[in-house]
Amino acid sequence: MPYPAIPLAACLLAAVPTLACAADAPARTYRIEAGPLGPALSRFAAASGVALSFDPALARDRQARGLTGAYTVPAGFAALLEDSGLEARDQGNGAWTLQRQPAPAMPSPAPARPAPAARVDARLPTVVITGEAERDGDAAAAGFVARRSSAASKTSTSLLETPQSVSVVTADQIRAQGAQSVEQSVQYTAGTIIGSNGPSTEHDYVFARGFTARQFLDGVGLYASYVSGAQLRIEPYGLERVEVLRGPSSALYGQVEPGGLVNLVSKRPTSRPLREAGLQVGSFDRYQASVDVGGPLGQDGSVSWRLTGLVRESGTQSDFMDNNRRYIAPALAWKIGPQTSLTVLAHYQKDDGGGRAQPLPPEGTLLPNPNGTVPLDRFLGEPGFDGMRREQSSIGYLLEHRFTPATVFRQNGRHSRANMRELFSLVDYYGASWAADLRTVDRYAWDNRNKLSLSGIDNQLETTFATGALQHTLLLGADWRRIRDQWDFYSADEGPLDVFAPVYGQPLGEFAQAIDERTTRRQSGLYLQDQIRWQRWTVTLGARNDRARGGTRDNLGEVDAPLRDDATTWRASLGYLFPQGVALYAGASTSFDPVSGLDGEGRAFEPSKGRQAEAGVKYQPAGSNSLYTLAVFDLRQRNVLTPDPNPPESNPWAQIQTGEIRVRGVEFEAKAQLTRALRLLASYTHFDSEITRSNGADLGREKPYTPRNQAAAWLDYRFDGALAGLELGLGVNRRSAVWGFSYDMRVPSVTLADLALRYPLGQRTQLALNVRNLADKQYVSNCSYADGCVFGERRTAILSLTHGW
Repeated sequence: MPYPAIPLAACLLAAVPTLACAADAPARTYRIEAGPLGPALSRFAAASGVALSFDPALARDRQARGLTGAYTVPAGFAALLEDSGLEARDQGNGAWTLQRQPAPAMPSPAPARPAPAARVDARLPTVVITGEAERDGDAAAAGFVARRSSAASKTSTSLLETPQSVSVVTADQIRAQGAQSVEQSVQYTAGTIIGSNGPSTEHDYVFARGFTARQFLDGVGLYASYVSGAQLRIEPYGLERVEVLRGPSSALYGQVEPGGLVNLVSKRPTSRPLREAGLQVGSFDRYQASVDVGGPLGQDGSVSWRLTGLVRESGTQSDFMDNNRRYIAPALAWKIGPQTSLTVLAHYQKDDGGGRAQPLPPEGTLLPNPNGTVPLDRFLGEPGFDGMRREQSSIGYLLEHRFTPATVFRQNGRHSRANMRELFSLVDYYGASWAADLRTVDRYAWDNRNKLSLSGIDNQLETTFATGALQHTLLLGADWRRIRDQWDFYSADEGPLDVFAPVYGQPLGEFAQAIDERTTRRQSGLYLQDQIRWQRWTVTLGARNDRARGGTRDNLGEVDAPLRDDATTWRASLGYLFPQGVALYAGASTSFDPVSGLDGEGRAFEPSKGRQAEAGVKYQPAGSNSLYTLAVFDLRQRNVLTPDPNPPESNPWAQIQTGEIRVRGVEFEAKAQLTRALRLLASYTHFDSEITRSNGADLGREKPYTPRNQAAAWLDYRFDGALAGLELGLGVNRRSAVWGFSYDMRVPSVTLADLALRYPLGQRTQLALNVRNLADKQYVSNCSYADGCVFGERRTAILSLTHGW
């Protein structure tokens, strides 16, 4: 049928991809690897913008030869199903089904009736939309829209039926948007705030609903101490997905701040051959080579492997600061038997030359300066001295054994180590900052050394059963983690510097040790969760008890700050699923997070505690590859540190725990395949934050670095016709004004644009260009170091060439 039969405008304005324009569209180029039939059909359906449903038993133990080249939707299905004995049937309105091919007529010398076609049972036991994520909440998801996640419940639950705000950033989205860090990967996600420390190569600073979002790797916590610098930074090229779980989540994960957490899912071994290599060149003399290979071992496919790695040499937008990395991540999966599997995941990473963004004086960045604006690439340290070196390694495993079809045991374990040394120059903001000429600053240098070791194990026993008309998914879990952190800090005087005409090479003073601390933490938790279903109703109940022990030893002052906390947290929610793909839910949850240190009387602080009420609606149109979510929440954190109004003479900076923070808000997020050629990401968040209790000057103020409004949108379009194969992505994100952490100044709002172009050079070769901050807008990201401000990310362009074989 000729393409003009369906106007292009009708396709672009469609709200769901189940339009006839997908079926009648001309051929387009596909690249689908050979492998199991079900996942191959899933990838083709997602790429074509059609909805495919079938009985999973039809595709079981069948293989697809793969698909490369230009195909229409019917021809693509036919090629994938060749010699399978199956065929795809167009049901109209963009919906397709899978069925057995009719039995051929039997030839006979005598006239005979042809054999009847095999009958398709209209009462299939379970109709599913194909896709890896449909079976496993941690598996790869084709396209931008994931359907399942295990982050919120630790069971593979559809996002539509999850009674909490969850966003999944897939590997396809990370690649399409050219995200080079975990922080960048969540930039278009509702409820998250990034950029608090500028374009840092040191850590990923992600805030959820105004609070620091602690990171987990494959469900096991990664320790983060932003004071000492102890944290692993995970390479996004090695990730299958990034899951952002918003709201208090201690009922499953233990100690976390009340805003939520980020779960990073490592790339897993594949059951199909995978071969990919890439090269990158980009801004600031960036050069990178990467490889991602894997597949089955042996004939029976019981063992599979994967190896992911990259080498990068790069500068940054700051002079004399590099961003070099060496990364390798081997993985091995072994299907020990029909009911038992083991996956081993490891990585080694070495970062050299980077560090945190340097805070600059406000006069010349945020405020006027008669000498002009400080150049964005200005370096205030000493070449050859400043820089960060981090070496980290991690090995973990995922063990699963199914006792019965209804009962499964899972154990996730991980041990990680990180050695980090950071040499850094800072403007002395506690002194005069600028000299009288408003161009010269005093400086001091630090030598920050950190050794981190952390281990964790999470045991889960999941079983499904019925009590009358109620269907239960019961989860019993026990986890344990241990953290050891050695922090040594030295400081020295450093000569003054003319910021507008720097002369480097000044000698450093003698370093003196200011900190020698050893922190040890041990936490164990026992949790129970029951997901109860009755008809279209779902009730989720969960509770957890945690026990945290340890403390911090100040070896210089010979002072101990013990940690001895016990906490019980819970969650409860109610949901209802309408037949039209609309889910309503409401719930409440709590959190706790240990607080280090002692009050003025020498007593250990109690954990901070969070409590939230949340209600929302989720919409997934039937047969579509889309998900729309809307949530409202009221979040409060208690036991917040605030100045002691009657401090002892020996400690005038003593604090007590009478502070409270409130954050209310509305979140909207859309992820949709609008047509076969057009994909949409959109989010909007409104925050209403307030320091409701405090003994300081921040009482009644907004929470620092928490904008009142934040919005983002990304459109991804695939061309046909003369430009067939070309893909264009455009993104815009806006953040309203925020207060810095010291409330000295209000950082203005900012709007940024991003661009992506992708074009196939052959059947398995693609050229891509990603540009962040397309207009090269100069802006201040935050003012967080007393009177210091950091610039935001400059325009960054990366050209990538990827080849598969």
